[in-house]
Amino acid sequence: MSKFHSTVSRRDFMKGLGLAGAGLGAAAATAPVFHDLDELASSKTTHPLPWWVKEVDEPTVPIDWSILDYTQSADRYRNSSERGDQLLAARIQRRESNAIQGTPNSTQRDIALSDSIRVAQRSIDIADPDFEEVWLGYGKHHTAIYKGLISPYDAGPEQNLRTLQAAGHFFGTPQVGVIAIDDHFRKLSSREVPDDGLRYVVVCMVVQNHVVDKWGAETYKDGPGKGYPPDAHHIGGFKGYFNGPILSIQMNSFIKALGWRAEGRGSAYNVADGVMAGNTELTRTGMAGCPEHGISLRYMRCMKTDMPLAPTKPIDAGIFEFCKSCKTCALNCPPGSLSMETEPTWEGNVWEGKTINRPGVCKWPNDWSKCSGYGSPRDCGVCHASCPLNSTGSHYASIHKMVAATIATTPIFNGFLASMDRTFGYGKMLDGEEWWDRDLRTWPYDNIYGVGCGH
Repeated sequence: MSKFHSTVSRRDFMKGLGLAGAGLGAAAATAPVFHDLDELASSKTTHPLPWWVKEVDEPTVPIDWSILDYTQSADRYRNSSERGDQLLAARIQRRESNAIQGTPNSTQRDIALSDSIRVAQRSIDIADPDFEEVWLGYGKHHTAIYKGLISPYDAGPEQNLRTLQAAGHFFGTPQVGVIAIDDHFRKLSSREVPDDGLRYVVVCMVVQNHVVDKWGAETYKDGPGKGYPPDAHHIGGFKGYFNGPILSIQMNSFIKALGWRAEGRGSAYNVADGVMAGNTELTRTGMAGCPEHGISLRYMRCMKTDMPLAPTKPIDAGIFEFCKSCKTCALNCPPGSLSMETEPTWEGNVWEGKTINRPGVCKWPNDWSKCSGYGSPRDCGVCHASCPLNSTGSHYASIHKMVAATIATTPIFNGFLASMDRTFGYGKMLDGEEWWDRDLRTWPYDNIYGVGCGH
């Protein structure tokens, strides 16, 4: 810190806040005492709170500890069963009337959003991720739909899609795509897709935290973990797996509350679903990559529905083309399982007598004998952490948004940009101790889809 101290009196400090006259004396008496501005700026509490919040020995609400005793019961929010039934009947009637009349902020769509959160919360409380019993028990709250008082929500395929995308973002996914169940889709499924009237697959992106991914960007050079990345490397991935089912419960129940069917997972291959739905492109790693988050994606959570939806198209953000020049993941791959070839191939490969990289897709094959033999995916996530596209929009450098646009429009710079990424060390391992001590007031990367609201 500079040796220069900007001394300010208590009175001048209060004047700087715009307080003067009669109120100045009273306000100044209770103002925090700081000898200078540097002391003010560096003042802290044990909680991540603003500087003007101070810690005290007793809460601001007066308490008489000689009288207070929470062990003695106090009935709150409790009614007789008769009164409870009356309130429930009135609540249902009110909701039905609002849904029928389309009352602003109380339409069936609004009610469905609220109820989907409740269903998810109850499902988790009773440890029932399948949630069907919870849904049936909670169905009495959707009587306007299920009594036939109003039709299922249907504003047309385009607006229906927009509704799911808006709800999905609230639930924690940055992107929702849709695939029509047709002959092409059926070839992506590992099992027969029944003709059950469910015509669309809703594909929800589950992002994992690209900052904690950086804990596993390199392998140890010595010590007990020599040749392997740190044990913390999979924190982001496991958090993504935790978030995915919660997202599914909410989206699934939301669609049902709108009066449509929703079930299942779509195909068994979430990477293919993401590519076909336009959420992602395929990458050299064989995993999905998107313009906003690179390959810091855990997976796609999918469900089938009969709700009329506008299918979304595949995208070209220059990611697949960028992989031809970049090769960073392959260069960093500890067992050397990722291809270093510039061009992808139509050829599959075979491991232990089984086709591993399926023919019919022109891509880079992964030598799974090396990858699995090393202990992946549980023991490694270096390819996840080293992808230069993960830095897009992150705290590393704002220029990465411009780089993303350059990749998409001017591929001649791809090799240069990948080299610059390695030179500046954006793929280097982060210090976990710094993460534990991060400023929780300003850190923008902790939320359900791992990227922060400031992205």
